Amino acid sequence: MQKDLKPVYEFIKENGVLNIISNKDQLLENQFREINEKDFNICLFLVAIDTKDFKSLTVLKTNGINGTEAKSCNFKKNNNEEIDKLNINNVDDNTYFNPLGMACYVDNEEIVKYLIDSGADVNKENKEGEIPLFYACNIGSENIVKILIENGTDVNKEDKQKFTSLFHACLSGNVKIVQYLIENGADVNKENESEETPLLYACNEGREELVKLLVENGALINKEFSWGTPLFYSCSKGLEGIVKYLIDKGADINGKNKDRETPLFSVCKNLKENIIKLLVEHGAEVNVENKDGDTPLLILCRQGNESMVKYLVERGANVNKENKYGVTPLNISIKNKYDRIVNYLIEKGVNVNKENQYGYTPLFNAYTSGNETIVKILVEHGADVNEENKYGQTPLIGSSRAGQEKIVQYLIENGAIVDKENKYGQTALISACCEGQERIVEILVEKGADTNKENEYGFTPLIGACIDGNERIVKFLIDKGADVNKENKNGETPLFEAGEYGRENIIKILMEHGAKHK
Repeated sequence: MQKDLKPVYEFIKENGVLNIISNKDQLLENQFREINEKDFNICLFLVAIDTKDFKSLTVLKTNGINGTEAKSCNFKKNNNEEIDKLNINNVDDNTYFNPLGMACYVDNEEIVKYLIDSGADVNKENKEGEIPLFYACNIGSENIVKILIENGTDVNKEDKQKFTSLFHACLSGNVKIVQYLIENGADVNKENESEETPLLYACNEGREELVKLLVENGALINKEFSWGTPLFYSCSKGLEGIVKYLIDKGADINGKNKDRETPLFSVCKNLKENIIKLLVEHGAEVNVENKDGDTPLLILCRQGNESMVKYLVERGANVNKENKYGVTPLNISIKNKYDRIVNYLIEKGVNVNKENQYGYTPLFNAYTSGNETIVKILVEHGADVNEENKYGQTPLIGSSRAGQEKIVQYLIENGAIVDKENKYGQTALISACCEGQERIVEILVEKGADTNKENEYGFTPLIGACIDGNERIVKFLIDKGADVNKENKNGETPLFEAGEYGRENIIKILMEHGAKHK
């Protein structure tokens, strides 16, 4: 360092780089007015290097100060005592850097050369097993990478997670560095601790040129990872160019990941229409199942993509294929209220009365979703309005409980039996009364529902209304002939139940209509 700069260097070192940066202009105007800004910046940079102050180096780099003129400073070269003091191979406990690593990180070629000439170990690891070459690859410094390799750095050196410099170069996307590393022996199929390769990272980052470079130099395109092959990752990112290239190079289109999903699943989930077509046109299996029994068609129905649903069906996708939970493309389309897809699937021969493992047909799913349009589509195409699930439940009982007025009316108009019981003797009217569905109660009674019909426990519509506390339904049922003194299997009357639940207004109504205390 020039003689007149040594006091500046010592002053900065004593007061800390960050403190000096914030007061630099004032110091240059007063205390160091004879020093130009370029030389002052050199001192800032060298102090940060000497003290292994990573935070300060980052701030300096952000502010455009990286000490590129440091080659003009002779202090280091002429002062062996200072070199010994620096101990150029020490790794800082806080920053994980040694001086050479820092110089690489801030992209200072001259300092890198100087440190290597002074004996810096190009393969010196930090606590994570990282070497200076990693930083040079990360920031994309081609010249520093060459300097390090020319001075013996190990291009296949691994850190603790088994990442090599080639991984870092692929992440930064520098094609020239990747090419240079390969030319100097970098293993393109070297795996990290997760058994991933540089090709996977290049695909994941969408680096098409790097993908081609790696494959042309022997990268394995069908190497399987936990979540799939490089093709799978490229599909999940929607990288059409890379997908085309990998397919042309022989990538396995039907290779599966740990969930037994192929690349087609990935693009169906992400709705990458062009890639869906590309995969299918190159032989992707359209009826393949994942570990849950889902198919690509079911995925598309879940997403509501009508055009791609039609595309797969036209190419052989099975419209009746169910997963291991009994869910079919029709079921999922109904649940999500995709009426156009529902209509299309029915036109293509889907079974409208197919039951799942619980005995539920598509019509059950339709009333559950409350979609009147889909209910009509199903009934018009032959859905059985009186179909029971394994509990004897019918669509009318369920929609009555849920208060779906239009659906209830439509089902009755199309043949639903109003007093049909489930396996416990429960009718649509009892269910509606228990839930306080006033309008539904009126519709059912108007359509002939028996106001005194009881379930297997002797539970009547009136008892249900009394427990619920709905005065209007209680009055309506009584007006329509409900027996105010009818007992359940335990000998309990509507009056008793109203008392049990503290329904004082209901008790009054019942008494006014002849209810008797036992």
